[in-house]
Amino acid sequence: MCIDNETMLCCQMCSLTRAVWLIAFAEILFLAGAIMIPSWVDISISACVLLSLSFILCFPTSVFVRRFAFLLYLILTILATVAVIFIALVMGFANGRLDKAMKDYCERHPDLYPGRFNTVDDCVSFVRTVSLTSYVLIFALVLIMRVCFCRILYYGLREQ
Repeated sequence: MCIDNETMLCCQMCSLTRAVWLIAFAEILFLAGAIMIPSWVDISISACVLLSLSFILCFPTSVFVRRFAFLLYLILTILATVAVIFIALVMGFANGRLDKAMKDYCERHPDLYPGRFNTVDDCVSFVRTVSLTSYVLIFALVLIMRVCFCRILYYGLREQ
């Protein structure tokens, strides 16, 4: 990313403050998705990130605030990745309560069982596969966006 230190703009004419607004908007969408799931780990991570981004918007020239926001964003992104790996492992390999929830889902939707699958176990396996795959794919997209946002915050820190 090319940054002009005199005007505090990147070469494509998007200021770093606008970039922080973009990150905050995306983080609000992440927060809304976490609330809909509901995933308390993701809700708390998104809330902390939004709080740190609001500090950048309040104090745009403070080096300390930018460094704090960058480090917090980086640490919380790593924490979110570890949490998603743990949740994916639980969804993929754990039996018991999660299977009961998936079995209840299959029984509530007659188009899945007995409509599409002959046994409840086949339906549970299908629901587990679809939910795990969609969860991992969505988080992979979010992770790519977070890494890009982390780079924007890094350059925002280095431009001071």
